[in-house]
Amino acid sequence: MHKKIRAYLCLVPVFGVIPSVIALLKDQEGQVKETAKVSLVLFFVWLSSYLALGGSSNPETFSQIPGVLMKATIGSFYFASSVWLMYRVWRNKPIQLPKPEDE
Repeated sequence: MHKKIRAYLCLVPVFGVIPSVIALLKDQEGQVKETAKVSLVLFFVWLSSYLALGGSSNPETFSQIPGVLMKATIGSFYFASSVWLMYRVWRNKPIQLPKPEDE
């Protein structure tokens, strides 16, 4: 399969986790492996943030609405980030996690 298509599949919100894990196990180096790493980090940041805010509970009182809005904002950010990274793949720009600086 073409490398760009595999990178796109890794960046699909939520469902891209499976192609990302496969890419990490299968690929040795390259853009697909870097894209898979970024995709998994983005997914786990979204998942942990979503679960920290209470999962999928429905607002029963008016005071719970800010939490629901925060979960919606985090979900929107996750989706928009995935689309932006897909655009970078399309433009052949690098997608990688920041490297730690040596002191």
